[in-house]
Amino acid sequence: MLIAENISLNYVDQVLFEDISLAFSGRDKKRIAIVGKNGCGKSSLLKIFNQELKPTTGKVTLYDEKIGFIKQEVDFAGHELVGEYLESGLTNEWEGYKIDIALEKIGLNQDYLIKSTATLSGGEKIKIALAYILLKEPTMLFLDEPTNNLDQAGIEWLEGFIRDFNGSIVVVSHDRYMINRVIKEIWELSTEEGIVSYTGNYEDFLVARKERFDKKMHDYLMSKRRIDKLENWIKINQKLIPFSTVLAQRKKALERVKKTAVDRPDEDPRVRLRNLGGADEGRMLIVDVEEKRFGERVLLKNTYFKVYNEDRILVAGPNGSGKTTLLNIIAGIDKDYSGTIGGGDKVKIGYMRQFSDLDATRNVLDEFEEKTGITGAIARSILANYLFSNERIDDRVKNLSYGELRRMDLAIILAKKPNVLILDEPTNHLDIFTREELENFILSQEIPMIIVSHDQYFVQKIGVNKILRLGK
Repeated sequence: MLIAENISLNYVDQVLFEDISLAFSGRDKKRIAIVGKNGCGKSSLLKIFNQELKPTTGKVTLYDEKIGFIKQEVDFAGHELVGEYLESGLTNEWEGYKIDIALEKIGLNQDYLIKSTATLSGGEKIKIALAYILLKEPTMLFLDEPTNNLDQAGIEWLEGFIRDFNGSIVVVSHDRYMINRVIKEIWELSTEEGIVSYTGNYEDFLVARKERFDKKMHDYLMSKRRIDKLENWIKINQKLIPFSTVLAQRKKALERVKKTAVDRPDEDPRVRLRNLGGADEGRMLIVDVEEKRFGERVLLKNTYFKVYNEDRILVAGPNGSGKTTLLNIIAGIDKDYSGTIGGGDKVKIGYMRQFSDLDATRNVLDEFEEKTGITGAIARSILANYLFSNERIDDRVKNLSYGELRRMDLAIILAKKPNVLILDEPTNHLDIFTREELENFILSQEIPMIIVSHDQYFVQKIGVNKILRLGK
């Protein structure tokens, strides 16, 4: 049993969450997803459950449970080979048979034992990390954004693993497609309310969450109406009958109503993405990659397509098929290939790379100004649209959460007013609210976009009209 008692967490002078109490066990076989806005403390909550982070107040107690925890960035702790890494997870040398069992459970063969950890794909890293954890025979699994960087086959495998695991699983995830398919309970984490639990998948969560918000808004409006009515009556009559018993009763009634009044419910924090305007008429780009090699391996060959206005082109394929490499070529970052990228001087590409390359040593405002050339009050206003407060823009980039880094990348890219957008896994680390705003933004723009994404919910929403499949 895991028991959390009145746990709270502060970061510097900011309260992330407070007074969370809950209990569940591995035997419950829970399938829980934790959702919430970026920076609300979801990953930190998992660390507190795992007892590697101490809460500001409260405590977590474990009774007869073994926890396995996979973080957003898998760390192989300096082990060069997969076999070495897995062996480090054994309690005794004679337990080597457990490695064979773990590999079988994750669908990998023994050839992986001599594979370099540095060459593993995103999906392979997750699988090997799970194999390591399975050696400990956990009763609970905590997974932090496990679908990031997985291809579709990897996501489908992970869904099956989550369904079949003989214990409870808690996932921090904003992968709405995965939540719909395997999750049975959703915890929404927020500073205002701690954890609010919803039964069901993502679609059930949306309906129940809206109903809950609507009820809170109705209760707020009703209490506000009663207060306004009493205050107006008192304002009109207190000069006419200043010592009236009725007036005194109404004042007492107003005090009682104010004590029980319902606060106005908070609206979801939403980014405000800048409209990019229309693009030039006609063809924007001609992509002709005759060949791209890595050593003796030919990764791309005879990859040719045209990009027109309002195209939403999805580049699809398994991990390692060259999707990101192709985007790097189109964006002009990778020039070591044979072929041409045609478009002319009018093409202005905005490229959101899969991994942020911001300068971690600068503060947020300085880095934004350096990257965009936009300064002062205008820069501050733009960053506010991406939910960066006046206090946050003075913080170092290295202190930003993964989601905040993605929002900052978006702010910089869109501030430059590109007329072609290239997006590599743009929803990675973004919270549900920002993903929805990004979907609406993409649908509203008139410029061409080339997108790599394994977020199936996102792909279904953005109006893809062409699919380029690699690795056939």
